[in-house]
Amino acid sequence: MTMKNKIDDLIVRYYCGTLDEKGAEILSAWVSSDAENAREFKSRLRVLQSSGLSTPDATTFLGKIKKKHFSRRRLARTLAISCAALGIAAVAVLLFGLNDTQALQSKPVSTMQLPIVKNVIQNSVPEQRKIASEPIIETPAASKKFIAPKDKIMPLTLEDGTSIILNKGTKLAVDSRFGQQTRTVTLDGEAFFDVAKDESKPFCIVCGDETYIVHGTSFNIQSYVRDGYSMVTLHTGSLEARVKDSTIMLDPGDELFVDDSDDNFTKRKVNTAYSSMWINDGTLHFSGLALKYVAAQLSHKYGVNVGVHSSVANIVYEGEIDKEPLETALKLISISAPTRLKITNLDGEYYITKL
Repeated sequence: MTMKNKIDDLIVRYYCGTLDEKGAEILSAWVSSDAENAREFKSRLRVLQSSGLSTPDATTFLGKIKKKHFSRRRLARTLAISCAALGIAAVAVLLFGLNDTQALQSKPVSTMQLPIVKNVIQNSVPEQRKIASEPIIETPAASKKFIAPKDKIMPLTLEDGTSIILNKGTKLAVDSRFGQQTRTVTLDGEAFFDVAKDESKPFCIVCGDETYIVHGTSFNIQSYVRDGYSMVTLHTGSLEARVKDSTIMLDPGDELFVDDSDDNFTKRKVNTAYSSMWINDGTLHFSGLALKYVAAQLSHKYGVNVGVHSSVANIVYEGEIDKEPLETALKLISISAPTRLKITNLDGEYYITKL
């Protein structure tokens, strides 16, 4: 295998979360050895991320590359067919640098860093959603969209008197028919809600496949679409969570954790003060949280990508991160976790593996 093919292999493994420690060291050395290598690494990784190519698809491509009898010309044709079906022909060209690309039509792809958002209100048409039973959530029409700046939290008050604090980069879409029969909003990010009471018009929050229904309640909710999980901590009142075909009622002090990857959810009692510490000083408190979710929260807090190797992704971590620089925070996690961890810096993107 040539060095170029080896680097291709390592980048795909990094994207898939199957990069081992030796591979991480090789990739890190390659990235840090030359500025052009660093740019190429970021370019290839962003193409994968922005393509919509799932991890299994990437793994399949990787397997085909590794077959010795699979020629570059044949691989180009296979990738062209596969990528065309997925609508991502540009991935094959930009990621693998194939020469036989006449059949592939490259299209510009957007970079997939943490989104740079603006503090604006704009019109949008959210995905159509409704829950299976009463109260019915109307199909969202054109809505107002609030986007918190990437570097600060954003307080706002809705027309019904509901107070909301959006964490950095959080997006909230408010249905244009808000307040007519229901009060429906769609959330992508983290927010603290203090919902104004109105028994006749339930307040509904849509987060991916979950819907939360409240009448007069305060709670913190964390549900970034790209993270694949939601966490809701109820402070006061009562809250009804609808997850797939299940309905879960929360009382004050309950925290509901929903993992989208396996459709599992857990409910437990917690200290509610921990869930909203981010509002005052940006502190993150982790109490029995899997390392892959800790990494997701760090990614949002510091505005960088923090990846976790699959071998340590489900290690349960207890701790707190305050105002430390990211590298200090990662070092603290590496030495305080139940398993000793190693942190690799891949040109500003961090990768956590087992020591």
